[in-house]
Amino acid sequence: MKIQNQGPEIDFATIDSLQQSLKAKLPDAYTLFLLQNNGGSPEPNVIDIPGISDSPTDVQVFFGLGSPTSSSDLLWNISLYENKVDEGYVPIGRDSGGNLFLIDIGPGRPGSIFYWDVTGVGDFIRVAENFGDFSEKLRAWV
Repeated sequence: MKIQNQGPEIDFATIDSLQQSLKAKLPDAYTLFLLQNNGGSPEPNVIDIPGISDSPTDVQVFFGLGSPTSSSDLLWNISLYENKVDEGYVPIGRDSGGNLFLIDIGPGRPGSIFYWDVTGVGDFIRVAENFGDFSEKLRAWV
């Protein structure tokens, strides 16, 4: 996976601060992604969502820390959705329709990636076991 429009460079202290505010440890693969890319637009960017008639969808952007565009900023999105998503889920990206990709940092399925239709139709749909698996599932539009 290649990333375009990466966010500003961050360090472990920035990640540590985020983890302290979340009161949870981020999965290693996602932490590494943030350190190497800090968000951005993936290429390829298409992902299949099991059980959704509108599938596939795209990953328009992964959120980063300190993004100059607030709607692409990780902390802005965490704040925006903190009362709308269950505790232990962190929004890490969105598709072109504004629907979210979330990472589970709770005790249930730590590291799993979920898709959520923000219109409130349906539950979170698990799309990958972890961030590495999620990145490998991204494909080109055919």
